[in-house]
Amino acid sequence: MVRHKAIFLIIYAVLIGAAGYMFTSVPRGFIPQADQGYAILVVQLPEGASLQRTDEVAKRASEIARSVPGVKNAVTIAGFSGATFSAAANAATSFIIFDPFEKRNEFGASQRAPAILAEAQKRLFAIQEAFVLAILPPTVRGIGQGGGFKMYIQDRTNIGFPTLESAVNEMIGKANASGQVTGAFTAFNTRAPQVFLDIDRVKAQQLNVPIEASSRRCRRCSARHTSTTSRRSGERFR
Repeated sequence: MVRHKAIFLIIYAVLIGAAGYMFTSVPRGFIPQADQGYAILVVQLPEGASLQRTDEVAKRASEIARSVPGVKNAVTIAGFSGATFSAAANAATSFIIFDPFEKRNEFGASQRAPAILAEAQKRLFAIQEAFVLAILPPTVRGIGQGGGFKMYIQDRTNIGFPTLESAVNEMIGKANASGQVTGAFTAFNTRAPQVFLDIDRVKAQQLNVPIEASSRRCRRCSARHTSTTSRRSGERFR
């Protein structure tokens, strides 16, 4: 009986040691990339680009994606930013649908999701008018090339937008250089085109045009291009 206990204790100790070795040697954050049958295409044009121009570029990107072997179709949403999940005239998102697994298996690794994505990205480099990026959806939602976390920087002393943008870009550069973060980016941009309207109040009064009527007309013309309105330091921003 004592002999059997000793044997079981030795086996138990070996199992504990093996479990400890596996816990320290196997990568704890390893999640294999799964082929889910589709990919996401992000199209970003310069600030101020019209929705019509964005739609044209996004259609070209979708056509190029469809020409890749293993791709069945592509659905494009112009005016939607996949990075910020908000409406943006200079952004578009496309969903690239692959052929069924059964059909792609006949061609082996050449039509697996990573190979299709690499070929699509290589062909999309032909588009010079916009930044185009093809990514695979994360295996676990929130973890992957398109997932992560958010960081916020606040201007509590009112130093101004240009300085704030410099601080944000500096933080992004350090994050990407840390080796622990990949693909850090920001949607904050102070270089967006702006229009300043100087209403001639004297002439408006001479023509018997109320100032409020002029302002209301301007709001109506710009309403469909306005995403939100905010106030900062007593000024209104759209």
